[in-house]
Amino acid sequence: MELGNRTEEPLIKSTTLTDRRLPELDAARGLIMMLMALDHTMELVCRKGFFEFWAMCVPDYGSLQAFFTRFITHTCAPGFALIMGAGMVFFATSRRSVGWEEARIIRHYWIRALVLVVIMLTLENFVWQQAFPSRPDSPVVSLEFGVLFSLAGSMALGSFLLKAPDGALAGIGLTLALTTQWIITSRLGSPEPMSGVSLPLMFSFVPSGIRTPTLGIFVLYPVLPWFVFTLFGMILARRIQADRPGTGKVLPLAGSALIAAFVLLRTTGGFGNTHPVKGSGIMAFLALNKYPPSLAYMLLFSGVNLLIISSFSRAGHFWARKDNPLQVFGKCPFFFYILHLFFFLAVGKLFPAPPGYWGGYACWATGLSALYWPCRAFVKLKARSSPDSIIHLF
Repeated sequence: MELGNRTEEPLIKSTTLTDRRLPELDAARGLIMMLMALDHTMELVCRKGFFEFWAMCVPDYGSLQAFFTRFITHTCAPGFALIMGAGMVFFATSRRSVGWEEARIIRHYWIRALVLVVIMLTLENFVWQQAFPSRPDSPVVSLEFGVLFSLAGSMALGSFLLKAPDGALAGIGLTLALTTQWIITSRLGSPEPMSGVSLPLMFSFVPSGIRTPTLGIFVLYPVLPWFVFTLFGMILARRIQADRPGTGKVLPLAGSALIAAFVLLRTTGGFGNTHPVKGSGIMAFLALNKYPPSLAYMLLFSGVNLLIISSFSRAGHFWARKDNPLQVFGKCPFFFYILHLFFFLAVGKLFPAPPGYWGGYACWATGLSALYWPCRAFVKLKARSSPDSIIHLF
């Protein structure tokens, strides 16, 4: 994350910008990458996966351990989008300072978005199709649009809003969040909620798919619900840049307020809860719809991500060393993302599934240890390269 005039002060005390990085956000992103790898280890190696889909019942997690292993990874997708939005603002500011015009900044982000989509449709789709082979009656070509698609779309759209006022960003984000929930709630009220989902609606708001003998398209991460988090991140970056009075106190308070709003919404039920609380206990209360994110999900994990960022900004700088795994993974998220998919795919193909969740945790920790070294080498390569080098697209 690019920010400058870095001292040993917390995140919110930085006031001027150059072309250096903000360790607090890199560390938060590194933690998110590590949690994401846990989720994918469970899917690719242990064959333990859950699917919180809007048109399906809440999954039967079976145990608190299974539930919380999945639940903590819900932090990841919102965190990706939020920190990406912040990074876009910091990057644009640093590039304007060296003479880049807005058209060049927009072009840069559209190229990066295109790279994300190409990698998703080739390398990432290959991994998931190898992990879960097609059935005999599957389409000849299957295209799956996952988290990289939502990030690419959010990046492309966000590039046009880099100079928009905070109020406009907040208004767009709130409108998209409410619209997503309204569309999903309306469709759940029909006898066949997944019928008649058009391609534009599928790519924008409603996870769904189409299937013919020759082509299958499945969109798990439509752009606009996740764009809400990117807009939130852009506003956050503006606050950090401006260093407005009380920002240091507001960040944890804002995170806590969002979580409190989640608790209120979940307790009262109704609009905003795609899947209402059924039964008693912590699992029933926290079983949220992710695909697409419900309002309850958005509130909770926006708050959690703010608290994570705030914690890193206040926890001292033992984690800010350049060779700390949080920093290493946080500085090469795209490289880590693709590398970890292939790594855990290979482990899942070559070795039997480890016993239980504890075996999965051991596999995850071992995998992170192995991935650390190529990621560290890649970070060093990026640091030595020109700011205009193609390597920075990755």
